[in-house]
Amino acid sequence: MADKAFSFTNNSDSRSASLYKLDADKKALFVTDIAPGKSSQQKAPEKTQWEARPKGSDSKLKLYSKDKTNYTILWPRDLPERSGKTTP
Repeated sequence: MADKAFSFTNNSDSRSASLYKLDADKKALFVTDIAPGKSSQQKAPEKTQWEARPKGSDSKLKLYSKDKTNYTILWPRDLPERSGKTTP
């Protein structure tokens, strides 16, 4: 399993989830969907492209997928540097 990189909230249905690093070919990312009484790991569609953009001066970023689904990243407090990239 990939190392946990970020946590985010899916704005379309308000489910909490954890965002994992891109896989080796950087074409997909791994997500763990955490809902009441259930937790499952799934892989984003291979053609999905993600881009994180800074939002103001706070620690939140917007994560956009190719299908225009919007996500807000909530950065961990212990993350030493905050940037607009989802890869190291």
